[in-house]
Amino acid sequence: MDKLIELLEVNDRLANECSTAMPLVNDPEVIKAFDFLTRLDSLADKYQFAPKDIVLLLDPSLGVEELPDGSGAQLKPAPKKRKPRPLKNYLNPHTGEVVQTRGANHKVLKQWKALHGAAVVEKWLR
Repeated sequence: MDKLIELLEVNDRLANECSTAMPLVNDPEVIKAFDFLTRLDSLADKYQFAPKDIVLLLDPSLGVEELPDGSGAQLKPAPKKRKPRPLKNYLNPHTGEVVQTRGANHKVLKQWKALHGAAVVEKWLR
């Protein structure tokens, strides 16, 4: 008896959903969109394109999102390149030694800062 009740409930749900879907089937916009997708699928098959290829052609700047085909493939934008740090030249007035560096992690520069102080060494910047 439970299965009969379940069958009747499912039948009612299907009838309600069918009555909701019928106006959409006859809608000209839905027909136009369905025709477009059908033609796009046939072109993709003809030229051996995957859905992700079509998405990349239409929007190359697409962020990391799951594709609508459910493949789970992810598109990643091109990594942004950092601007290189400027080259800094430090001249030690005591020894005349020159240090060229793009960062503060230079061995000799660290020794100078430990010996003379960071504020003094920054004044040696040329």
